Amino acid sequence: VAEYVATQLAENIASAGEDGRSAEEKLRRLLDRHIAMIRSNPGLLRIVFSDELFGGNPSRRALMLRVIQGYLDAVARLVREG
Repeated sequence: VAEYVATQLAENIASAGEDGRSAEEKLRRLLDRHIAMIRSNPGLLRIVFSDELFGGNPSRRALMLRVIQGYLDAVARLVREG
């Protein structure tokens, strides 16, 4: 699950940054892709934030937190660009 989420988020970031768009356009595209990802995988948020799956296992929890933090770092870079 963590690998799938990491891959999807990385693809969203890469797609948002293509074609020399403005920072605002990149952020809008990223938001659109993020929403589409959640809509096409409605159970994903429940899994990602599941205490049963990640909360009870420190290594799994740390892995998912790294994935999320990496995504947030990329979003922050786009915000700083603008």
